Amino acid sequence: MNQANHTRPPATHRSKNRSARLFRLGCIAATACCLLPIVRKANAQQTNDNHQPSPISRNGAMPDRLRIVMFGDSITNGAGVKEPETFRDIAQKELTRKLAKPVEVVNAGINGDIVTLATQRLEKDVLNRKPDLVTVMFGGNEAGFYRPETNGFAATPRVSRDAFKTALETVVDRLQAAKITVVLMTCPPMTDKYWGADLEPYQQNGINFLVKDYAQTMRDVAAEKQVELVDVYDAFQQDDRRLTYFLDGLHPDARGHRLIADLLAPRLAKIISSRQTSPTEHR
Repeated sequence: MNQANHTRPPATHRSKNRSARLFRLGCIAATACCLLPIVRKANAQQTNDNHQPSPISRNGAMPDRLRIVMFGDSITNGAGVKEPETFRDIAQKELTRKLAKPVEVVNAGINGDIVTLATQRLEKDVLNRKPDLVTVMFGGNEAGFYRPETNGFAATPRVSRDAFKTALETVVDRLQAAKITVVLMTCPPMTDKYWGADLEPYQQNGINFLVKDYAQTMRDVAAEKQVELVDVYDAFQQDDRRLTYFLDGLHPDARGHRLIADLLAPRLAKIISSRQTSPTEHR
């Protein structure tokens, strides 16, 4: 090993080198001090940007997304069919295509429900979701003699027609007070496949002698409250072949759900489009 490589430089050289290093460190420190406020400001701006609330529309929904809640019983819930076969899912896809914007459809249907009980969950299942539009379909369970608490039949409808009307009016009033567009839907008819079709009142008066009255009540409320109506009951009754679109005489099969969706989606698209082009129209 060459010993000369390990010879210490003269003291004057060491002093000059040390001074140069100190000068460079001083420059770096000064630069850092100058940059620190800039970095802090940038970090603060980034933090503020990260915590900016998302832009929302007046009713709480994203402005580029439409939210619809479908409120009802087992038919709305899609009992007996696969989710992609439900009128909800079909309508969601059709509306997204027709309106060229994302459409969210929330399922607020519960098997066996009746509107007099559904009013108790209106806030949690509907209003709290901040929808732009709500569809409401009840009537079949209310008009029936069946009692789920006993799994048997009674001599009177489960909900009287007057109580049905009052509860519907309550639902519409609360939705309208929240500036939500309301669309009422009559329920589908029953058919002779229903397991209680042999009951004497049905044999004497026809399987739909009560359901048709409750469908009329839905029409009456729509007219009185000046809200839109989709007449599902009438659509099935217009063609006897459509009365075969039921799994058990109560619940529509995939064909029945398609029929409902084909009624509903174009109407909703028209309603939504008219609201969007009319700035004075409440949603």
